[in-house]
Amino acid sequence: MNRLIPTHSNERMYHMNLHKVKEVYRTTDFVEVNALLADGWKIAHEMLTPYDELEFVLYRME
Repeated sequence: MNRLIPTHSNERMYHMNLHKVKEVYRTTDFVEVNALLADGWKIAHEMLTPYDELEFVLYRME
Protein backbone atom coordinates (compact mmCIF):
# COMPACT_ATOMS: atom_id res chain seq x y z
CA MET A 1 0.00 0.00 0.00
CA ASN A 2 2.08 2.89 -1.28
CA ARG A 3 0.59 6.20 -2.24
CA LEU A 4 1.31 9.88 -2.40
CA ILE A 5 -0.98 11.97 -0.23
CA PRO A 6 -1.58 15.72 -0.29
CA THR A 7 0.40 17.62 2.34
CA HIS A 8 -2.69 19.36 3.71
CA SER A 9 -4.20 16.02 4.82
CA ASN A 10 -1.29 15.16 7.10
CA GLU A 11 -2.34 16.53 10.50
CA ARG A 12 0.85 15.28 12.20
CA MET A 13 2.98 17.82 10.38
CA TYR A 14 1.39 20.85 12.07
CA HIS A 15 4.70 21.80 13.72
CA MET A 16 6.51 22.19 10.40
CA ASN A 17 6.62 24.92 7.79
CA LEU A 18 4.11 23.24 5.49
CA HIS A 19 4.82 25.63 2.65
CA LYS A 20 8.31 24.07 2.46
CA VAL A 21 7.07 20.45 2.31
CA LYS A 22 7.37 19.23 -1.27
CA GLU A 23 5.93 15.70 -1.01
CA VAL A 24 4.41 13.33 1.54
CA TYR A 25 4.48 9.56 1.06
CA ARG A 26 2.97 6.61 2.96
CA THR A 27 4.30 3.06 2.80
CA THR A 28 4.52 -0.20 4.75
CA ASP A 29 7.55 -1.45 2.79
CA PHE A 30 10.75 -1.31 4.92
CA VAL A 31 13.01 -1.56 1.86
CA GLU A 32 11.25 1.43 0.33
CA VAL A 33 11.50 3.37 3.61
CA ASN A 34 15.26 2.79 3.71
CA ALA A 35 15.62 3.87 0.08
CA LEU A 36 13.62 7.05 0.70
CA LEU A 37 15.64 7.85 3.84
CA ALA A 38 18.85 7.42 1.85
CA ASP A 39 17.43 9.83 -0.74
CA GLY A 40 16.87 12.59 1.84
CA TRP A 41 13.30 11.90 2.98
CA LYS A 42 12.45 12.11 6.69
CA ILE A 43 9.96 10.13 8.78
CA ALA A 44 7.07 12.24 10.07
CA HIS A 45 5.03 9.49 11.71
CA GLU A 46 4.72 5.73 12.18
CA MET A 47 1.42 3.96 12.88
CA LEU A 48 -0.17 0.53 12.85
CA THR A 49 -2.66 -0.21 10.10
CA PRO A 50 -5.89 -2.11 10.83
CA TYR A 51 -4.01 -5.19 9.57
CA ASP A 52 -1.19 -4.73 12.15
CA GLU A 53 1.32 -3.55 9.56
CA LEU A 54 3.68 -0.73 10.49
CA GLU A 55 3.01 2.19 8.15
CA PHE A 56 5.39 5.11 7.75
CA VAL A 57 4.56 8.65 6.68
CA LEU A 58 7.60 10.29 5.12
CA TYR A 59 8.12 13.80 3.80
CA ARG A 60 10.56 15.68 1.59
CA MET A 61 11.25 19.39 1.85
CA GLU A 62 11.85 21.77 -1.08
